[in-house]
Amino acid sequence: MDVQADPAALEELKRLGVPAVPAVAVGERAVGRADHGWNPPAYAALLGVAY
Repeated sequence: MDVQADPAALEELKRLGVPAVPAVAVGERAVGRADHGWNPPAYAALLGVAY
């Protein structure tokens, strides 16, 4: 999501529980700065891949 070019994108992240970038969203699941910060293991788990 490009939150700079599309303000609605930031609102979508907020709806998913992520108030700011960086974040990764897949469907209705998200990992972002609010809960995990830069956390490659959490991103891998979100995507269902090994880290």
